[in-house]
Amino acid sequence: MRFLYYFLVLLLVLSPAVVAAQENLVFGAVGMEKHELGCKLASVILQEITKHMGVTYELRPLPASRAAILLERGEIHADLSRIAEFQEEVPTAVRVAEPFLQIPYYAYAKNLDLTVQGWESLKPYRLVTLRGFHIASVFLREHQTQFVDSTESALDFLMAGRADIFSMISTQVDSLLKLEKYQISGIKKLQPPIMVMDTYTYFSKKHSSYAPPYEEALVQVKKSGLYEKLAAMAAAE
Repeated sequence: MRFLYYFLVLLLVLSPAVVAAQENLVFGAVGMEKHELGCKLASVILQEITKHMGVTYELRPLPASRAAILLERGEIHADLSRIAEFQEEVPTAVRVAEPFLQIPYYAYAKNLDLTVQGWESLKPYRLVTLRGFHIASVFLREHQTQFVDSTESALDFLMAGRADIFSMISTQVDSLLKLEKYQISGIKKLQPPIMVMDTYTYFSKKHSSYAPPYEEALVQVKKSGLYEKLAAMAAAE
């Protein structure tokens, strides 16, 4: 009986997988709110990626500046979707080489007819965008830009005439435009997109060991055709 007891103790000591809890990776989701389409689509993608990795995940909506601080401290495992220039803000972060998404940025305006021709074409107008986004420091340095904390606040700025254009990705805006107060607001998405850019997942230096298996899983998920299905879902919304 004593032999069986010591055998079981030894088995537990030598087999950490038996006692280790499944790792839960926390991803910062900048500019996303749980009820918005963009957050839902990102969650579906992450579910598949982490399933391949054999871990669980939490998608945590955060303000951009707060997410950068938590990433640098290692208090979140990763920041899900940032442009390449974000590396300058958090040099210690480890960028996954495979892009997470290719995102079109659009201009939204109320009662304004304009054919968008890049960021330069927006210079004569008053812009509003979300606070803390690195894209503003890269492309909006010479624009008249105001900053707010949420997509709804930005749309309210347009409705009130406090800004002429709101620049943002469509998955953050289009579902909100279906709300009654915005349906009658006159706000519309201008064409074509201001620009289309790749975004990347950045892992904290503290948790950088997860970056290679994450990238491998991301590539597998893309090959499965899931991205094309989600793009169709987004277009149908």
